Amino acid sequence: MAGDATTRLTIEAEYFRHLTTLSSGAIVVLTVFVEKLFAEPFWKWAVVLAFIAFLFSALSSAVAYSIIVMTQEPLTGPGNVDNIKFSGVVATVVAWAAFFIGLIALIIFAVVNLFGA
Repeated sequence: MAGDATTRLTIEAEYFRHLTTLSSGAIVVLTVFVEKLFAEPFWKWAVVLAFIAFLFSALSSAVAYSIIVMTQEPLTGPGNVDNIKFSGVVATVVAWAAFFIGLIALIIFAVVNLFGA
């Protein structure tokens, strides 16, 4: 039983680590390459939206992972942690929603600037 909990925690850690890495990588790409790829970019608000969304995604992933780690039974005991776990689910949903909002904003920005406004 303890092995199953350890395996689950490892899988959850990998899951949130990958989401955080994708969001952080997108922030780096936005910061470094947007001005270099597009001399006079249109719809700069889409880049700002993408930057904020990816930042929320990375932070929410960290919060969700922290909640999951803190609610593991060896740390909390066999008590009721349903409200805390619900917060982890909310943080996970926010992380994914923010990631997709950032991705869509980045795609919109790229399409508008590649094909003209």
